[in-house]
Amino acid sequence: MLTASAFAFFFLWLSGKEVEPATGDQVGDLQAVCEAWRAAESLMTTKYNTLEIPNDLQELLNLNMSLSQPDWKQIFTDVSAENTWENFKQKHAKALNGGDWQQLWPHLIAARKATKADNTPWNTKHAKLVKQARGARVQPYIKELADEALGIFLATQTKDGNINPESDDGAVNQAKRALCGWSLPYQGGNIHCKDTAGTPTKANICDTGSQSKAGDNIATDIVCLCQTDSNQVCVNDNEFSTTVMVSTTLENGALAKYLQACPKDTPFGDPGTKVQAAVTRLAERLGHGKARDTDGKVRLGKKYTTDCTNQASACVDYSQYFSGGKKGIPDIPWVAKLIAAAKQYEKIQKRQAADAQALEAIKHLKAAALRELQRPQISSASLNQGEVKPNGGGDETASQKEAKRECSQYHNKSKECTDNGCQWEEKDGKGECKPKTGTEDPRTGAGEKPAGTATNTTGNNSFLIKTSPLLLAFLLF
Repeated sequence: MLTASAFAFFFLWLSGKEVEPATGDQVGDLQAVCEAWRAAESLMTTKYNTLEIPNDLQELLNLNMSLSQPDWKQIFTDVSAENTWENFKQKHAKALNGGDWQQLWPHLIAARKATKADNTPWNTKHAKLVKQARGARVQPYIKELADEALGIFLATQTKDGNINPESDDGAVNQAKRALCGWSLPYQGGNIHCKDTAGTPTKANICDTGSQSKAGDNIATDIVCLCQTDSNQVCVNDNEFSTTVMVSTTLENGALAKYLQACPKDTPFGDPGTKVQAAVTRLAERLGHGKARDTDGKVRLGKKYTTDCTNQASACVDYSQYFSGGKKGIPDIPWVAKLIAAAKQYEKIQKRQAADAQALEAIKHLKAAALRELQRPQISSASLNQGEVKPNGGGDETASQKEAKRECSQYHNKSKECTDNGCQWEEKDGKGECKPKTGTEDPRTGAGEKPAGTATNTTGNNSFLIKTSPLLLAFLLF
């Protein structure tokens, strides 16, 4: 009977011996590359869609267009193929002075189309709102809100190759190259990569440690880690109908069978976190099964004879990435590809968050427009009583002049006069359209902007020019 001390000595001696792997003994090593596989699959689904114009912005643009002057509307009335920004720019190049409406143009055309006829769906739905806005003379303020909202939206339309997941070095293609390559290239389908077929030899697929095959892609590493000529080391001998190699020839369809032993997913939902976990798991398993028997030798797997291309071996030799000035794990090609894909995924996440903030800001700007339309307006009676006297009761303000100019367009047109918030007066058989007293917005006149606001981009009755706005009538007629 062994004494306690003898048993302890025997245990220490046994634990120091290299024990041949039993069936399924490399399951921990397989799980490390399985996690990497699932991380790559997750990154392959990365998508980014540039924002479509939100309904809140289109509503603001439509409202602003409805309240704008006829000469401004006329620019965008023609919806034919000839009414393009390029043609317009060519015709008015001098006046524009380098101003660029390329991005604005289609949205302004759309706003005019939605508001051109009285019976358009938008006009039918918002007739009361537009009439109320005309009566309140809040167009300058609506214009400022539309300007700001459109500027916010256009900032989301900037094309950035760094956030295109479908580009050659984007997250999707980097993940595909991490999964598949060398003799097992990407081909789509359930396992993504071409599987072993045509009885390939192990030497044609696996690596001695200096041939740049090991670490090129996860699929190859899974096959080389698990295929051997004696017993199965990643799964049970009879599991998933896997068979051992015949001499030096790999089993056909080996990749699909070993992938069945991989978990269907990892505990982490975020692809970037999945990559971090997979790389950490790989680092923990490297060298775990095979001692560093010579300088710089770093392998994954327990079963090793001569090198990892040997029919009796079941391993992946990553030594070439840990010597000659290489950085180790970050220089393993499929690791580097996964990290690159994860970094782009992170950029896309940030862009999507910024897009969401833009939509929220536009939503608030539309809400501000609706609040303004619901704000009680100063009545003409209060003005007559002297409660509010614009400009100290002296000369006409810019808003009053603009109101006169706007209403004067509807002389002899009683319906258009009242529909646009003006007052119709008929005398001696002639009609005159005048502004209603006190309907001007006391903060801003028609065509004016509150101090500190941005340059007009949605238009009122003027061009956006680099230096200053010119009256549209002066430019066109």
